[in-house]
Amino acid sequence: MLNTPTTDRAYPGFELKRLLGVGATAEVFAAMNLTRHMPVALKVFSPMVSRDPELVKRLEDEAAILSRLKHPNVVSTYGVRNEGGSFALELELIEGQDLRQWMLGTAKELPLTEPKLWVLAQIARGLGAAHEIGALHRDLKPENILLSLAGDVKITDFGLARTVTRVTLSRVGLLVGSLGYLAPEVINGFRASEQSDIYSLGVMAYELLAGEAPFVGETPQTLIQLMTNGRFTPLCERAPHVPLAIGQLVDRTLNPKPEFRPATVWEFEAALMNELSRSGVMRFSKAILAESISASGHEHQTEALREKHIGLITRLKTPEATAFDLAEFHRLFPNDEELPALIAAFGAKNSGQLGQRRKLAGAVSAITLLGIAAALSFRSCDDRATRSHITQASPPQVAIPVATPATAPVAAATPKPAPEKGTLSFEVPDDVSVYVRNELVPRERLRRYRIAPGQYPMRIEKEGFLPIEGQVDVKAGRVSVIRAGGAQ
Repeated sequence: MLNTPTTDRAYPGFELKRLLGVGATAEVFAAMNLTRHMPVALKVFSPMVSRDPELVKRLEDEAAILSRLKHPNVVSTYGVRNEGGSFALELELIEGQDLRQWMLGTAKELPLTEPKLWVLAQIARGLGAAHEIGALHRDLKPENILLSLAGDVKITDFGLARTVTRVTLSRVGLLVGSLGYLAPEVINGFRASEQSDIYSLGVMAYELLAGEAPFVGETPQTLIQLMTNGRFTPLCERAPHVPLAIGQLVDRTLNPKPEFRPATVWEFEAALMNELSRSGVMRFSKAILAESISASGHEHQTEALREKHIGLITRLKTPEATAFDLAEFHRLFPNDEELPALIAAFGAKNSGQLGQRRKLAGAVSAITLLGIAAALSFRSCDDRATRSHITQASPPQVAIPVATPATAPVAAATPKPAPEKGTLSFEVPDDVSVYVRNELVPRERLRRYRIAPGQYPMRIEKEGFLPIEGQVDVKAGRVSVIRAGGAQ
């Protein structure tokens, strides 16, 4: 991210701290909202956009869609600003780096594949949440994936998002998005769809896991020809260390025909989580990501983080401190030299709280086991006995004429029958919150929560206690009961 002083710029109601990025139509600033006294990202559009009533209306419509998208893997949209003819979006501020920077930096040196799979799973979850409200990204690429210093993964720049059922907001003939990540059908003039976003996710997955893009052309025309004909080296041949199932999955996402790709992004996410669940590294993936980002030259704390650091230390030294305060400190500052002393002091003062949940100190010390965890392995593409199977599983090479004009959406594939759902029944106290797949389960659905078969992350939270985290295995047509202490 850029760090350019902004002494010559101002925006009513905000203090502009520094410039984060510049695009063709907007500048993004790290700013302070002077009314709410909170750090934000402010995307200020150019006068050309601000003076165009049609464009402003489109941006307001898109912002309205995005304001409904509340998900831990999506950058939050706080509101729209239109001051003095200058249009801006107020967004969640993420301090860290984007996926491109990470891929070019320490990601290449990581000895484990699991943290990369975990990052991809977080992207899939955020994208799935967008698709569930009918929003498409349409420009998914590494530059639009933000990785925070705390190890959070967030999709940003849904400025091109639109409702699937709406008329496209793009002008006729305008090719929106980044060539190399655009699905072939979009390049050929068809409307974007969920499968188009899945294709873009597949390109990013291939690039992250193989260290190079699936399609490389000397000219845009050559690149388009390769993409529309599905000509690429199977992931398993480029990256033998990748889990076999994941290699085949990514290859499917790059099929030039949408109907041969995964039906939903949740299919992609479920496959990743099924593979990750086999490894003892998964629960440390966020910590590994955070440490790798710090190691790549982003170890400096921003003003906001410094304030958070001071505030948490001050609070942890008071009798009012809770286990959540300690967990938050460990999440944000896992390598802080004061952490061991804070854990010890908090444990002495609050033995009752820590005694009822697994101790944070255990989680901290467990990170030292990562060296051992490196010996864990998936069934990888490097299994010679399955090499012929990999070849057969490659997507078919189907030619799609580049010059063929498109006047109607891609014909929808015959929908696959939805698998029978399973049921989760939570027997928990009234004062806890239950999250499945990072989404809050409504209280009225706790005893009968219907969900597609698969393995999902689960978290049970109660104020004043460390959360319970784990995996739930949902079987088709079966009821799985999860009990937490104190349930009536």
